[in-house]
Amino acid sequence: MCGIVGLAGVEDAALVERMARTLAHRGPDGEGFFVGDGVALGMRRLRIIDPAGSDQPIWNEDRQLLTVCNGEIYNYRHLRAQLEKRGHTFRTLGDVETIVHAHEEHGDAAMHLLRGMFAYALWDRRRRRLLLVRDRLGIKPLYYAQLGSTLAFASELRALLVVPGVSREIDAGALSSYLTLQYVPGPTTMLEGIRKLPPGHWLAWQDGGVEVRRYWDLVLDDRRRSLDAGAAAEAFRGELQDAVAHHQISDVPVGVLLSGGIDSSAVTALMAAGGGRVRTFSVGFETDGREEGELDAARAVARHCGTEHEELRIGRGLAGALGDVVRMQDEPIADPAAVPMYFVCRLAARSVKVVLTGEGGDELLGGYPRYGWLRAAERFRRHRLLATAGRTLLGVTPSRVLRRRLGHRASLLLGAASLEERHLDWIAVMSADVQRVLTGAGDRAATLALLRELGRSSGTGDAVHDAMYVDTKTWLPDDVLMKTDRMSMAASIEARVPLLDHRLVEFTAALPSSLKGGTLTTKGLLRRAVGRDLPASARRRRKRAFLVPLRRWLDGELRELLYDTVTGTTARARGLLSMDGVTRVLNEHRTGRADHGRALWTLLCLELWLASVRDAPVAAHD
Repeated sequence: MCGIVGLAGVEDAALVERMARTLAHRGPDGEGFFVGDGVALGMRRLRIIDPAGSDQPIWNEDRQLLTVCNGEIYNYRHLRAQLEKRGHTFRTLGDVETIVHAHEEHGDAAMHLLRGMFAYALWDRRRRRLLLVRDRLGIKPLYYAQLGSTLAFASELRALLVVPGVSREIDAGALSSYLTLQYVPGPTTMLEGIRKLPPGHWLAWQDGGVEVRRYWDLVLDDRRRSLDAGAAAEAFRGELQDAVAHHQISDVPVGVLLSGGIDSSAVTALMAAGGGRVRTFSVGFETDGREEGELDAARAVARHCGTEHEELRIGRGLAGALGDVVRMQDEPIADPAAVPMYFVCRLAARSVKVVLTGEGGDELLGGYPRYGWLRAAERFRRHRLLATAGRTLLGVTPSRVLRRRLGHRASLLLGAASLEERHLDWIAVMSADVQRVLTGAGDRAATLALLRELGRSSGTGDAVHDAMYVDTKTWLPDDVLMKTDRMSMAASIEARVPLLDHRLVEFTAALPSSLKGGTLTTKGLLRRAVGRDLPASARRRRKRAFLVPLRRWLDGELRELLYDTVTGTTARARGLLSMDGVTRVLNEHRTGRADHGRALWTLLCLELWLASVRDAPVAAHD
């Protein structure tokens, strides 16, 4: 694990070193650089595998190929054995060196052989070509900026702000998406001058030109595998066991972030079943001595699995930490779950340098309640008599009455809303009306078009699979995995996600959505696969909505920070939002006329990000 930076088309040692210094938290154990041939590459290292060796950049035997890599290659021992049989000579015991030899042997096809999480740069001296590659699911980040014939890249957006000429102007479309979704879906970022390399893609720079291509896609096709529920669960268990085993490869201690949910509990149980010492870490909340969150559930799993368990309760002091959380997220992400992730990673960092997490289970296994709603809505729509009755009811009942009696999502189910409209309504953090009050424009056409385009790309004809595909391409890499990467790196530890092992993902993608979860249940496949390894409470536990006490935070400890930040002089001077609109939303929330907690959190995180990242002087990043 580390952070990587680079320039193509210019040899600037001082600049690439400054870029690398902004990523010191990602790699506190060392740094390395190559400047020459018209490029400048650098990295910061967190030593996990082969700590005494494997310093980067790493060359092949004849020094014609060079790489810097952020991440881990879990099948490196297998690849190394194959490459050594073909005559390749290795000088390290680590995983990154397999990348240069695999490319030497197989060319660009080498990226298909890698099992792991990675973002790497490969400089080919003979071809004078720089290749950037990002892993299939987007576990590791990679940003780039084009400045004429020059290319700059980095593991974090902040490193590119050091580069002269990179625009810091706000992208209007990205701002709209952020206000709707709480994050910016790639390949755009909040800044016009910087883009994200999408998951499963490569970028090649050569002679000043740039080409971006996809090398992997998620194929949700249940015609490829026919298994009953029991056989599917056993096969899935075997794949998950293999993934958990591979994700434990390390030369330093490994732990688990245990939330109490079924995903991290399954990872913990299978890790414990393999024998050896297992350390688990959990976080909860405390108000006036009263415990909140899922600490009880995590304790039950830890006791059942016999782990060495540590936990932390978050009480007061959030206001002082929130600025660091937002700054270290690097991109504006208004996900309140980043706060407990920040604290639990700091807790784990006292004991281990690597943690496994349960991220990815919801997208992989149909864990979100919205998937059940979408399945029900699709069935309702296909039932002609019910659909006609629903539209009739909508036509004769005032919308405000229907929403009050049935709820907004039920009214969408009864209506003729498209799958994408239903999906967007569920995932939006503020309504179009609130967004219109804040910006003067509540048009979500661009975001809706993105969801529609991705839904068509999945080509499944299954409402749930279409939604899972969309989430895997947007929410997963640009919120969930971004948050996990940034908060773990803020504590200088490595977070691994075995549920997103690409072999496990491809196996599960070939199963019918009905095996993954029903209309009223979630993750049936996972529960059947690992149920015998978990306490009864964990097997029965349903996914719980938002456990972060957001309303209490905003009405209590963060109240002063919220008001000062979103209505302050700096926010007014920017002019991104209507101050009358912001004041109206604040007043409606304060008086209890509406719960605008998610919208206000989104505004607070945006302003804190603008101040600490976008508007911060370059020197502040060094």
